Amino acid sequence: MAVEIVIAVGDLKEALTTLSACLARGKKLESQYLDVSASLEEITLETEGFSYALPGEVTSPGSARLPLPIVQALRRLTRLLSGKEVIISIVPGHFKLGSTDLPNPEITLRASGRRIADLPIEAPFEDVWSLLTRFTPEEIEQSGLKRRLQEADAPLRDILLLATRFTPEQIQQYGLERKYQEARQEAERLVASVAGILRPFGVSLEALREFVWKQFQASASST
Repeated sequence: MAVEIVIAVGDLKEALTTLSACLARGKKLESQYLDVSASLEEITLETEGFSYALPGEVTSPGSARLPLPIVQALRRLTRLLSGKEVIISIVPGHFKLGSTDLPNPEITLRASGRRIADLPIEAPFEDVWSLLTRFTPEEIEQSGLKRRLQEADAPLRDILLLATRFTPEQIQQYGLERKYQEARQEAERLVASVAGILRPFGVSLEALREFVWKQFQASASST
């Protein structure tokens, strides 16, 4: 099933110019793809840090993903268009602008659904980490934000809390298994260090570990 839209040439040129300018300024984009979503309500072009709504007629709704390098090719082609409107048709491996076909194996159709847009590169940790409770691993993967989660400067407590909110399989799907294991190792190191200080008072490592984790679980249940 193709995604098909009829759009004014001027509107398409403006959208591509805006995106090209964004890329030309050296804006860092985690995702290397442009998502095109066409519903009965609107047409949107989205990649991380960029979202653009377009007017137009949707003759076959759906969602597609294009590799970002195709944007420059499309911009060059739009300069050659002479009519007021152009038909765009997208099928796996092909982007058709009017009668011109742009084949690319990375062009895919996507299941319609939520997409994460406009999360700034400088977004605070809380905004990045909140993706875990708002989106599925698949949605985060599709939006090119999995690496943002993996590189987020999360406090030790927040990383450890993953085990109280997600299964080991889910932690792995979010790409956070290594981050979680490293946090566990750091927590064990801290507990062992404190246990060494308290050893003269008869406090064993095992007793301190049990106490700390009980307190941690109690605080986790109250958040």
